[in-house]
Amino acid sequence: MPPPSSAHRPSSGRRALFRAILLLSPLVLLLVAELGVRVLVPAPADDDPFLQLRNRTSVFGEATVDGVRCYRVVHPEAYADNNLTFPVRKPAGGFRVFCLGGSASAGWPHGIAQSYSTYLQDALRTAFPDRPIEILNVSAHAYASYRVRGIFDDVIRYDPDLLVVWSGNNEFVETRRYVPRSWLRDVNRALARNSRLFALLQAAVVDSLSGTAREDTQVFVSSQLLRVPLQLRADPEQYAEVLEHYEFTIDALVAEAGRRGVPVLLLTVPVNLRDWWPNVSTHGIDGERLELWRAAFDDGCRALLQDDPRAAVEALQRAATIDPEHAETRFELARAFERAGDRDAARAAYSLARDLDQTPFRAPSPINDAVRRIATRNANCTLLDADALMHAAADGAAPGFELFLDYVHPTRRGNLVVAKGAYDAIVAAGLVGSAPAVAEFRRADDGYREDRDAPVQMHVLTLLFMMHQYEAFVARADTMLTALGPVEPGAEHTQGGELRWLIQRCRDGIASYLEQRRRELRGEPFDADYREHHRAFYQEVGAELMKARGG
Repeated sequence: MPPPSSAHRPSSGRRALFRAILLLSPLVLLLVAELGVRVLVPAPADDDPFLQLRNRTSVFGEATVDGVRCYRVVHPEAYADNNLTFPVRKPAGGFRVFCLGGSASAGWPHGIAQSYSTYLQDALRTAFPDRPIEILNVSAHAYASYRVRGIFDDVIRYDPDLLVVWSGNNEFVETRRYVPRSWLRDVNRALARNSRLFALLQAAVVDSLSGTAREDTQVFVSSQLLRVPLQLRADPEQYAEVLEHYEFTIDALVAEAGRRGVPVLLLTVPVNLRDWWPNVSTHGIDGERLELWRAAFDDGCRALLQDDPRAAVEALQRAATIDPEHAETRFELARAFERAGDRDAARAAYSLARDLDQTPFRAPSPINDAVRRIATRNANCTLLDADALMHAAADGAAPGFELFLDYVHPTRRGNLVVAKGAYDAIVAAGLVGSAPAVAEFRRADDGYREDRDAPVQMHVLTLLFMMHQYEAFVARADTMLTALGPVEPGAEHTQGGELRWLIQRCRDGIASYLEQRRRELRGEPFDADYREHHRAFYQEVGAELMKARGG
């Protein structure tokens, strides 16, 4: 057969064009798919590449109060019981502030009247009597930063003049799993920032949580107090992802506020360092090294018991060298340093004990490092170093029960420290826009005594028991029993009598455990099975105490 004539053979130009079309057709299809997604699929609620919140709804509902259209907090986790209501239209000349964060920011377990935000509002109204001041605390219980950002998406629409953000204690509360780091994940995230189609694909591979409903809060929190293992902390890669996710979230929130012309007062996250034992300590050693650690640790604890802090420091430093990852060793070493008069070393050891805690309900120090970086790189952001303020106000080497009711929730005094810091920062930055009639922070004493606030004290007592803060539990129980007074004859089976009996029973059981431990350290006769007996006692009375608390 003769070869085809050149008249029927495609030219080289046509062949190149055909090849180009073949090569470009996938890109054309992707472009068409991208356009289709942009037309048919709603834009995502946020650009979070770490985690997706599904079906998220507003924490606000609408209400009419005295003929005025208002917004009202209706979500239970945002403390709907506080009845926070504010007018849709901001008062003329008004200064509207939203406070965002978790339960520490909300002032829990106090009522809203004893929160830092109310103290701040009272002081600003005194300083600027001619300007309507609204301090609206929309913090939510057990909310991590990625949930706080959802509330931010709400409040940014309501004409704020300032946002105060205090968030970081709840980053490990919810169980989730991050996609392991890899070049493919990083490429996918980069594409997702610029392509709606890839954003959908990314959402299919990242973890997701409900944006509307979670497990019952009390059940959920109780499970954490019972030391449900948190893989996010145990896995170094997952731990790093939590910290990176936090910084991304708060930075995105602050940056978006800046694009809308809203200043942000961003708080570092203070916690109870001096009076709160690490919740969970783990060993990175075994065998002979574990036995060597145990001997050194017991020597240090014995020296503390015998009021010999120098010997305690020496022994506990030896224990820390053998097992540098054990949180309780660092905490006992901090106590020894403080009693020996070395406050700087004590402060560093308390902080390290917090960071090594395997159940991190207290914000670890990298959270505050991230806060400081975020404040530095965002022009609309003012840093309020609440952690430094609490350290300065502390009675000892680090903040303790004088400033915190428990591990992160401030006392009245602690809330006043934060409120004054926020007030000073707002006035110094001129955020209200005029000179204050009163320069210094002022708030009238309302006569509140938290030591006489029975619900608050019961909350604290229960947490001390559930989170194994035994020395503090005995001291707090003694205070409560004294305040309750003796049970009158015939009142043993009343609600008050039964509560006093339960507190006394728990107090005596914990005191017995502590005494057996002290006897063991001193080399005196002790019950060899006291730990087993205590575990049985703890399980038996723990549920009763939670029930009495109302949990």
